[in-house]
Amino acid sequence: VQLGGIHGWESHHGPGIFNPSGQGGWYDHEGLRDQSRSRGTIGSMRGPNMATFGECLPGSCIRRNIGRIAPSNRYAVSAAIGIRTAGNDSKEVFDGVTIRLVSHGKLLAELSTDTPPGPPNSVTNVGFSWNSSSLPDGISVGDPLAIEIAPNQASGDSPGYLDLDNVRVTTLKMSEERPASR
Repeated sequence: VQLGGIHGWESHHGPGIFNPSGQGGWYDHEGLRDQSRSRGTIGSMRGPNMATFGECLPGSCIRRNIGRIAPSNRYAVSAAIGIRTAGNDSKEVFDGVTIRLVSHGKLLAELSTDTPPGPPNSVTNVGFSWNSSSLPDGISVGDPLAIEIAPNQASGDSPGYLDLDNVRVTTLKMSEERPASR
């Protein structure tokens, strides 16, 4: 964690980091208390901190370069999305989420939803996959690959939030099909 953003990620319009206490302000869960056996985690959280967007401006996002597009690979993308308690003190609502893989500003694949992926007071994994054997025009093997995560501003006039953790991109080399031997 570093001041002004999330270490290793570019940020636009100020996402932050917080450590939910489990005392009911946003999440009400014994497992979130740092002295619990789970060391401050619930659901799919990897550690005691979560990234958060709060009352987001249009265009808010975080972005990270993750390498170059490799031939014949399947990229599996997942993230843990937190849904705050229904009676949280701040009355913020889930702002939706878009997670996308991009290269040179072109969309390769995405997951986008305005519906909370889990019940209130939970942290739930979401994900999608993309096969690099189908590239859009203008994109080639070896081009840069990045992941972007943004709130959708689905909260309308209400204050919105997007809490996330445990972002993963896993690559799996796909086997090349060989003709059947006779």
